[in-house]
Amino acid sequence: MKYILIAVIILFGVRYSFSQDTSAYQNESITKKIIQYQSMEKKAEIYEMQAQMQLQNVSFYKKDARVYFDSAYIVSKKAEIDKNNAQLYLIQFNFFYNLASKLASKADTAMKMAELLQDSASMKHKETDEFFLKLAEQYNQVVERNLVDSTYTVQLEAGDMLLSKFSNVKGVEVIVPSDKIKRFVVGLFKTKIEADAFRQKMVELGYSKAFVRSLDSLNF
Repeated sequence: MKYILIAVIILFGVRYSFSQDTSAYQNESITKKIIQYQSMEKKAEIYEMQAQMQLQNVSFYKKDARVYFDSAYIVSKKAEIDKNNAQLYLIQFNFFYNLASKLASKADTAMKMAELLQDSASMKHKETDEFFLKLAEQYNQVVERNLVDSTYTVQLEAGDMLLSKFSNVKGVEVIVPSDKIKRFVVGLFKTKIEADAFRQKMVELGYSKAFVRSLDSLNF
């Protein structure tokens, strides 16, 4: 979803050319920031993939450990019945039990690693979300400098989804500009301060991607 908005930022950047005010990008261009964002998001995805691999290992280790624990149990029962070969059964029991214990230990280690990787993924996602909101806000400020008498709105999300997703918010509308990407917006505000106060309420409702934009910026 955020990649769609990033693409929109690029398209708008081409349209307005940032010709009137580029001071916000003197130290770092919008393109570099997008690349930085994509790199951060990729790291989060890698952490998640590695966590899933560790969870698969946990499943494999536990399954094999259960097989060897069962084998050790069977051997112990045989030893109780066949006293003459009890020593042989004891050797087999120790073999199966030690192997099962090692596999169980590997499962515990893999689970801890999976939890650490998932924590890293969550932290990276949070970091990228914050970076994205700053990027969207910074871009929006540049566009607004090129617009006169703008009306502000709050964009909740963008992409191919149903309006019913926003059932807990009254007045959500769908705007589909020429790029055919749906924008789900709510509210009309005369000042950015009013719009930003409303955006904060939307964030509290769970719409972490919500940001303020001028309504005119959607007319393309």
